[in-house]
Order: sequence, then structure tokens, then C-alpha cells
Amino acid sequence: MTLSKYTYILLILLNISCQGQGDKKNNIKKKEIEMFTNVLSKSNYKNTEENFEKVNKDIIGVDTHDLKGGYDDINILGESIDYKICKEGRYIKIGEDILPDIDNIKEDKFISYPYMKSLINLNKIIYLNDVASTSITGIKDIDLARDIVVLFNYEKNESLLKKVCDNIGDWDDFSNNFKLSMVFYNKDHTVRRKSLKYLSKNQELIYHITFYLADNRRDIIKVNKLSTEKIDEAIAYLLNLGLDAKSNTDIDTDSDMAYRLLNNILISHPNTTTSFEKNNYYGYEDLRFFVKVFRTTQENNDQLSETKVYYIQDPDGFTNLRKDKNSNSDIIQKIKSGEKIDVLDDSGNWWFIQTKSGSKGYVYKTKVKTE
Repeated sequence: MTLSKYTYILLILLNISCQGQGDKKNNIKKKEIEMFTNVLSKSNYKNTEENFEKVNKDIIGVDTHDLKGGYDDINILGESIDYKICKEGRYIKIGEDILPDIDNIKEDKFISYPYMKSLINLNKIIYLNDVASTSITGIKDIDLARDIVVLFNYEKNESLLKKVCDNIGDWDDFSNNFKLSMVFYNKDHTVRRKSLKYLSKNQELIYHITFYLADNRRDIIKVNKLSTEKIDEAIAYLLNLGLDAKSNTDIDTDSDMAYRLLNNILISHPNTTTSFEKNNYYGYEDLRFFVKVFRTTQENNDQLSETKVYYIQDPDGFTNLRKDKNSNSDIIQKIKSGEKIDVLDDSGNWWFIQTKSGSKGYVYKTKVKTE
């Protein structure tokens, strides 16, 4: 009986303690929001409720009426990002944590903090299309500029859009929703044709994006809530970007990067053409033309390969099957010397092959022999 009494008292004390900590955290949050709002106001940031709602809906893909207050997570294509939105202050915050030592920060000095300068520029660009903030961010804060253009779908300033597309960074460093935000608008998941045209100058990046969509279709549908129809439409657009206007010219199918991408996508994901045909190639006549070229080439290769048997020969006793055409690419599996393979594409130094177990990837051409 005595134990129950003390346990009950302990539970009451713990509850009071937790409640006190929760109240303290809420008070700090309120103070931060008040300070941010005041500093933004002193920086000539004036965002009306109507503009706040419109930009959130049309660009970010957020319904302001769904915000609970305080700080709300911003979800882009089904995943949260390292930014939060504040309904009361009508601004977006960088980072998730409340600023440390908020009680000792003087508001008149806070405006000069690098963090606050970035936050001010972020909101002035997204909500006010401020030219000065756009120029400063494009020059001094390319990481923030990249997030503004990609994650927040900001395309109203051609100079900033071009700057970001020219300095997009390393593909492996991007999160899933960042990769997808290069391709799809937040609001309705339509293809971002404008920004992708700028990005198409980097053929290696287009290669990564296209294969990312094709290889990760199931996860993208499940996690990021994109439909398979949207994915197929995006793949068609990406493939056509490099093939546009080439159907009337003579191209070297062995060396043209855009055609090689089409070739490898259709070999790795043969069902892709079913969607293309169903949707009349989305109106891309050059894509239609080169799919026919691919089919004709494959038929000819199949006839030739019937007389050849390919196998691996490596002094080490095995060779690595790699994901991409370079020696630093991920290893899919090790193929023993003497094992027979199917050669799907023998152009260039790295051949696209299929093992007897069904795995597809690249091996260096000197590792492949024929009888």
C-alpha cells in the first residue's frame, strides 16, 4: 500500500516535470517566432496572408489551412525536408531545431548573423521575388540557392535558375525527394520541362535521373506518391531531350550519348516502350523514330549473336559487373572466368551485358571473349 502511494507521488512529480519542460520549450519557440518575425519585418519583409497562401499552394505545394501553428514540417513529394514553415510569422525557417541560447541573443544584432541573412534572403526570394536577395544568394550561397530552385520549385528568376543548373553538385549527395524535385513540380507532379532543359546540358546528370526513375519505380510510387504514368511521362521527356530534332540527321548510334541512354534504358526496362506506345510517345516524334531504330538494331544484333558465344576471361579468376561505365561504379556481382554471358551492347570500352542469373551491368570489353 505504501509502495503504491510513493509510486503515485512519483508519477505526479514526473508529470509536472515533463509538463514544465514542455511549457519551457513552447515558450522558447514562441520567443524565437516573435524574434524572427520582428527581424524579418525590420528587413522590409512584408508578406500578406493572401500572398502567403498563394505561394504556398502554387509553388511549394502546401495548403496553409492544414498548418497547425508554431512550426510545421514541409513535406516535398512525401518526405520532410530540413525546413519548417511558420503560419503566424508567414515565413520559412531553415533547419529543424530551435536556436540555442535564444534568451541571450540580442535582436538588433541578430539581423547580422549569417544564419538570419540566409533566412531573410530565402523568404524574400520565395514570397517576394526580391531581386537583390536573389542576386546575393546566387553569388554567396549556392547551397541555399539550389534548395530554393529545386526543392521549392522556384523558377521566376532565369539567372538564378541557370546558375543553379550549372552548379547542381554531386548526384550521390542528393536526397530522394531532392532528386525527384529536379523532375516534378510539388503542386501537381507535372514534369519540370523548363529546369530540365537547363539541366540537359549535363548529359551525365540526365543519365542518372532517367535511370533513377526507371530503377526505383516501385519505391517512388510507394514512398513519394508519384504515379507510374507520371514516371513514364518524365522518362519519355528526359529521353527526348537529347534526341530532339536528331531524327532528320545522321547520328553515330555508337557514340551519341542521348541514343546510348535510350538504348540502355530500353534494354534494362523493356516494358517502358509499352507505356510510350499507349500514350502515342507523348507526342515526341523523335523518340518514336529512335525507338524504331533501336528495335531494328536489336533484331540485327540478335541474328548476329546467334553465331557467337560470349564468356568472361580474367587473369584474376573473375571480373566485376558494375552498375555504370567506370571502374569506381558500384559492383553488382562478380562473374567467374569461363562463365557465359549475353552481350547486349558492345559499343565503347564498357560493354552492357547480362549474366546467366539475369543481372545486367557493365564490364570492360577486354574481359569478354568469344568462341
